Amino acid sequence: MGWSCTNSLITVVLFWACWPMACAMRGWVDSGNLASLPEESRMEAFVAKYAEEEEHRTGSTGGRASAESLAQLLRDASNGKATVSLQQFEFPRRMPNDSHVNVQLADGSSWSATGFPMLDGGYTDGDGIAGSLGFPGTDCDVALVNYTDTSTPLRNPSWKEAAANRRHKAILAVYKPQNVGGPSGLALVNAQNFPSNVGKPVLLVDGSFLGMLEKEAARGAQVELVVTVTEEEAKAINVQAELLGSDPALAPVLIMTPRSGWWRCATERATGIAAWVEILRSISASQPRRSVYFLATDGHELSHIGGKYWLHSRPGFMENAHLIMHIGANWGSKIWAKAEPVNLLQAGEPELRDRALKALIEVGFNSSQVLLMHGNPVGEASEIAQKTQRFVSLIGLQNPYFHLEGDTANILDVEILKRQLSVFRSLALRAVLDGSKL
Repeated sequence: MGWSCTNSLITVVLFWACWPMACAMRGWVDSGNLASLPEESRMEAFVAKYAEEEEHRTGSTGGRASAESLAQLLRDASNGKATVSLQQFEFPRRMPNDSHVNVQLADGSSWSATGFPMLDGGYTDGDGIAGSLGFPGTDCDVALVNYTDTSTPLRNPSWKEAAANRRHKAILAVYKPQNVGGPSGLALVNAQNFPSNVGKPVLLVDGSFLGMLEKEAARGAQVELVVTVTEEEAKAINVQAELLGSDPALAPVLIMTPRSGWWRCATERATGIAAWVEILRSISASQPRRSVYFLATDGHELSHIGGKYWLHSRPGFMENAHLIMHIGANWGSKIWAKAEPVNLLQAGEPELRDRALKALIEVGFNSSQVLLMHGNPVGEASEIAQKTQRFVSLIGLQNPYFHLEGDTANILDVEILKRQLSVFRSLALRAVLDGSKL
């Protein structure tokens, strides 16, 4: 069959119909044009663009550029209804300097690797620490530990033991994937005590070295460990927006999510930010009775310094708010371990927890895919809970690249993300449109 004018016309029409969506997927469409795309495509486009940006570490050049583009996206998503601003504050930015380990092998040769220091741990001088490598609890100078939890180091038993043992002068920490065969690499660990420095020098190295280093630790190899940083004053940036409600007498709602991380953080951070923007878009299109504050915090990986700064600038806000909603890490990740939970649900009041759990099940998650946090909450929710019990927090649990450089857009499952968004959007709309208690 020959090629006809009709065929050509259809091809041209389809090309131009699909062009905006294709461009968005490559990050070529600016925020003003995203509104014309389906919601699913908008979120995919945002995640892809975020993953192509520079690292999103607090105080970095990429972090500043990301803040500015996110602020513009909020203005466009709200059709100018939201008051959007950047909240800047100074902090001591620490950058790795010479940080490495050198191991004397059994054959007389040496092996070395560059690592990354814990930014709230101790440091060495330029000569470092020389001594024997061993395991926690043994008579060694440098304790070799493996870890799977990159948010809270002391949840890793060997790390906790090494930190408490006065015999050890330093810690060499190597990432071990939680699931056998899972991705490895240099997994950076949040600095929970930042800006303080607590404990021994700790050097993080690539997980692919674990087997070799365990053999060397077993024979007590001699090592040299250097952990140094440089420090400079820098600016961190929170992105904030406010939508005024029609009834100023009603207590406000805060919807928050972190925006910074160690690497490009496509699933750790970008998915949650994309959903957060869509919630703002939906509330902007409604007639909220309550005022709504949207906050994307910097400094998540540095003891949540952005959230703490925002709260310090608004004394009493948490205690008097109607509801705090926290969009945590790893929304929309593909399900890698089918037997493991997909969501971690945290809420201060049983009523909030039950409503959120019911909504998660209604959108297709079964009860085994939702882990309920009982006791002390984690992440930003831990600080929220110190101020109020009127909060709900949802964190994804399925990202095997969490805190690894390989966290890119290709592990996004937009169907999972849509379901999580649906739950939080329905809770948010109910809270801002209804003057009664959620």
